[in-house]
Amino acid sequence: MDKRERTSRAEWQKRIERWNDNGLSAEQFAAELGINAGTLRHWKYFLVKQGRRSAGAKSPMANASVPVEVQPSSFAVSTVLAGIRNRGYSVKFTGENRA
Repeated sequence: MDKRERTSRAEWQKRIERWNDNGLSAEQFAAELGINAGTLRHWKYFLVKQGRRSAGAKSPMANASVPVEVQPSSFAVSTVLAGIRNRGYSVKFTGENRA
């Protein structure tokens, strides 16, 4: 039985980057490499999925604080806060209440 050498994750990452850069279909690019197009698609899916999963941990803005001053307006503050929470951010209030 002929055993193939296992391709490293780093090599798959390079292949996917080259595929994204050249504009070929999965079938065309896989044929050039002599691999199955389904395997190529699987690795693209796998690497993208892992990148999304680890993106939050590596984000430079993950623990950043941005001062915001809220002014009275006709726009409901609760609506703004709901939108912020839906995007995965937390809100901390400091200072005095001038209402």
